[in-house]
Order: sequence, then structure tokens, then C-alpha cells
Amino acid sequence: MADANINGANAAAEVVATNGARGYGVSAPRSMSQLTPQVRAAVQTTGHHGGCAEIGALCLIELGGNPLKGARGQAVKVSGGSKQHPVEQHGEEIAFCEACDDLFSSLEGGPM
Repeated sequence: MADANINGANAAAEVVATNGARGYGVSAPRSMSQLTPQVRAAVQTTGHHGGCAEIGALCLIELGGNPLKGARGQAVKVSGGSKQHPVEQHGEEIAFCEACDDLFSSLEGGPM
């Protein structure tokens, strides 16, 4: 996912549901209407801005009919994008931002 989005996104993420289902996403501006119902509710409850890569991955998990409760995620830097991560940092793991930490905690999940 990260390699396919060089110069287009700042981060790529993978989220794994408790049943083993995997979702992938990239950082991007998102409106509330673009989010799946449970992810939208978690974003609104926690005040998350919705643009992190983990949010897109959670939406794919939900679209597949998989549980969000207990999900674990991780993200990596993508070179280029608006943050201009240098190529030598491409694929470097990124810790959850505070907003993702709060959102995943509300789902009783966390980082991988």
C-alpha cells in the first residue's frame, strides 16, 4: 500500500480485526459521509479528524462485516505527500497519533 502511494499520501496503514480480517488505507481528507457507520460514530465520539490512514483501513474492516471492537493497527510513512517524508524514511513505522490512540482505545483495540 505504501509503495503504491508514493508522492500521494503521507501514511499507509494496516488494521487487523479480532477475526483476522485485514483492512488497508492511506491518509486522506475524508468527510463524515465517506465513513462507514461504526467508524463515523467512533470518529464523532472521540473527535478524530478522520484523515489518518488507520481510519480508511477501519472502514474496509467494517465494509467486510468484520468487528471493529478489539482491532489492532499500524501505519508507516510514505515518501512524498504533503509532509514530504524523505525516501529513506519510506516504510518507517509511525506511532499512533493521539487521535488514533483515543479512537482505538474507544474500540478496545490499539497498536499492533
